[in-house]
Amino acid sequence: MDGFFLLRYLKISIVITFIGCLITWPILFPTDATGHANPPRQQLDVLTIGNINPYGSYGYRYYAHAIHAWLYIGFIFFMVTREMIFHVNLRQAYLLSPLYTERMSSRTVLFQSVPTELANEERIRRMFGEQLKNVWIASSTKELAGMVEERTKLAMKLEGAETKLVRLCNKARLNQTKSNGEANPATVSNTDPEMAGESGSVATRWILPKQRPTHRLKPLVGKKVDSINYCRDRIAELNPLIEKQQNTYRAGDAPPLNAIFVEFWRQSDAQAAYQMVTHHQALHMSPRVVGLQPGEIIWKNLGVTWKTRTIRNIISIAVVVVTIIFWSIPVAVVGTMSNINFLATRVSFLHWILKLPSAMLGVITGLLPSIALSILMSLLPPFLRFLGRFSGEPTISLVDFRCHESYFWFQVVQVFLVTTMTSAASSAVPQILNSPGNIPKLLSQSLPASSNFYIS
Repeated sequence: MDGFFLLRYLKISIVITFIGCLITWPILFPTDATGHANPPRQQLDVLTIGNINPYGSYGYRYYAHAIHAWLYIGFIFFMVTREMIFHVNLRQAYLLSPLYTERMSSRTVLFQSVPTELANEERIRRMFGEQLKNVWIASSTKELAGMVEERTKLAMKLEGAETKLVRLCNKARLNQTKSNGEANPATVSNTDPEMAGESGSVATRWILPKQRPTHRLKPLVGKKVDSINYCRDRIAELNPLIEKQQNTYRAGDAPPLNAIFVEFWRQSDAQAAYQMVTHHQALHMSPRVVGLQPGEIIWKNLGVTWKTRTIRNIISIAVVVVTIIFWSIPVAVVGTMSNINFLATRVSFLHWILKLPSAMLGVITGLLPSIALSILMSLLPPFLRFLGRFSGEPTISLVDFRCHESYFWFQVVQVFLVTTMTSAASSAVPQILNSPGNIPKLLSQSLPASSNFYIS
């Protein structure tokens, strides 16, 4: 469903922008281009509202912009409302379809911040009654998860080392075939004591023992070991330890976490439990998640208490706010670059920019700011996802949702407000310095020029 709605969102975005072009371009472009501004505008500035002379009969042309704004924004509101109704109806139909309702995940609710006295199956069954089917109390698997992760990394390293060994042996065999006309495996002794107990010794006859894949146990200073032998031995050690920990977990002897999974007989019961208040104290038995898949659960966040989650939420929000504030500095520089040619005419140490070829100046003021802003904004999502995990969100979907919320505010503040204001202010710096009292009027005249940044 998410993939489908993403494609539909892209489609609707294209429709909105295309209709916007049909509504605005045929009338507003000629209206602005013949606006007779004083002083006259140049290049793309001719096509903006700033090219309209506000005095005399030309001032009436502002009504064209106002009417088009009403029409276009009204059309956007209509499309958004239409899509929201479509989204709700289709999602409801999907959630009530047999394909979805027959899944166990659709009838299972995750409760977090469960008090210790409620973290047992008997109390939970008394709370929800006969509509409850199964209860699973989440237990701490930190040690088990660490060993499984280590074994997975060793398995991948072993596979890579085995593949490298096969390629080395095959390359050595082909080289000997080319030089001698036939392969001669006797160049490496079959009775070499270092090779005697090796699996695949037939293949390793083509290379020397020192050519086998190796790695260090610690970067730079660690002991150098044979990758294949080490990974095999270490995996053999981990397997029984992992099985022992799994048996402990199945027997219920592992330390419990303050999170439970509750499966109901019907989807409606699960939805009722998800929406009801299940504890008389705030932030207990919350947050709740329904319809989740095991693969999207962030298991290490299930043990986060409501106090820890509250503190982490405050810290993560504060970090986002501080980042938005300080991220404005590089973004402001990017916005200034889009109108740096205007600034160079008044600031002495920037005069060298005016001596650049026109093509180079166009790249600096048009293409470079767009690329720089794209790079700056692309650095944010991984950091925002980290903050979402840090705040204690239980699933990857909720982490991504948290990331989107934060990223939206970054887009509004950085890409729109900061970039627009700095781009406009850079072209009006000399006038602002000469007459600070006219800042609102000066910005109203220079703001339209900043739209060229978004066009490029």
